[in-house]
Amino acid sequence: MSRFSLSSRVSRRVPSARSSSISSVSAAPAIATRRVRALPYAAAGSVLVVGAVVVLSVAFVKVGGRVPVLVVVRPVQVGQALSADDLKVVDIAPGTLDGVVSADDEAQVVGQPAALPLVTGQVLTRSLVGAGAFPPPGFAVATADLKAGSFPPHLVAGSHVEVVAPASTAGAPAQVAAASATVTEVSAPTDQGEVVVSVLADADSAKAVGSAQAGTLSLVLLPVGS
Repeated sequence: MSRFSLSSRVSRRVPSARSSSISSVSAAPAIATRRVRALPYAAAGSVLVVGAVVVLSVAFVKVGGRVPVLVVVRPVQVGQALSADDLKVVDIAPGTLDGVVSADDEAQVVGQPAALPLVTGQVLTRSLVGAGAFPPPGFAVATADLKAGSFPPHLVAGSHVEVVAPASTAGAPAQVAAASATVTEVSAPTDQGEVVVSVLADADSAKAVGSAQAGTLSLVLLPVGS
């Protein structure tokens, strides 16, 4: 084998240092280009994620957030003008009640008379404010003489109650004279603990309450706003 042919074979098998360096240099821009091109996509992805979070947050506030409304903090009689001291702001779930007065509308109701007796903890609604006729159409006020122990001890004007009459026969369930009534007045108790209570109820229920025998009815306190 000649020396010339051996050198030719070696040169073909081993790449020169110059060609290797050229290949490395030419490959570097391609890698850098791929990285630069990837950055805008990563940035765009981050913007989309942040945007989605903002949209979801806004949707939560509008759909599932809380709504600031006005709530009564002390009893208010019919016709009594509402003051800022009678009200406080409470956050409730939207759609809990119809016609609620928002905290932003406080100036519209302060100074207005209560259309019905208001009780502590009651959410203020538009129907409870204004100089409407009392009793409202379709309603009437009836009085009942109650014995001690037949009414809640902390009964006040504005309380929401159910008026119950005794069973007609032994073993029968008690009869409901008024399923829903609002106390408008409570007299001072006698020495025996008896009181006279006035309630606002629909006309038929008011007749049933007013015609009941003295000392036979009982009051059941219902949740505020029920």
